Amino acid sequence: MTPNMAAALVAAQKSARAVRKDARNQHHGYDYASSESIIDEARVHLSASGLSLITIGWEPVPVGAVTVRYLLSHESGESQELVTATPCPEGKGRPIDKAVLGGITVSLSYLLRGLLLLPRLDELPVDQRDDRGHDPEDARAARAQLEASAVTDLEAAIRAAITMAELDMAAARARSAGLTGSARATLAAAFRETRDAIATMEETDG
Repeated sequence: MTPNMAAALVAAQKSARAVRKDARNQHHGYDYASSESIIDEARVHLSASGLSLITIGWEPVPVGAVTVRYLLSHESGESQELVTATPCPEGKGRPIDKAVLGGITVSLSYLLRGLLLLPRLDELPVDQRDDRGHDPEDARAARAQLEASAVTDLEAAIRAAITMAELDMAAARARSAGLTGSARATLAAAFRETRDAIATMEETDG
């Protein structure tokens, strides 16, 4: 982090205050600061210190989580990329698309809370959480579904490539996705077929 960004972040941390608990977890019976309130509080103090934070990309990974990339920028033009990984398991009444979108929101609030050192108020400590309803089989099924969705998207990106540069970019995404062996084999086959098709097309054009 550059000196300008570090100084601005220190100023933002000095001015930021704990966020009021404006929501309630009905299941566990405790109040907490909502993600929206944390985001609003952080935006005010980051902006006042000449800092901004934007989302520059996100991608679900087949372990029931979502990886999100952010860019923290200073008014001087300096910037730094930040990456988070947040659990977003599918559950009853919570399909995978809703789980991922919820994970993105939680990811942002956790990142902002960490940047500004805001008190951690929106969840129970792990050792106090009620996990009696946890079902490993459900978790494995959710991970399998998430991986299948990721493979579909990645294979489509690989097969859509029309140049080796595009194919290499799609392959890099696939390598960073943390897929299982069978999923990697599927994408490897798609890569080889697309690579051969591109080579044939380039020979024809040549």
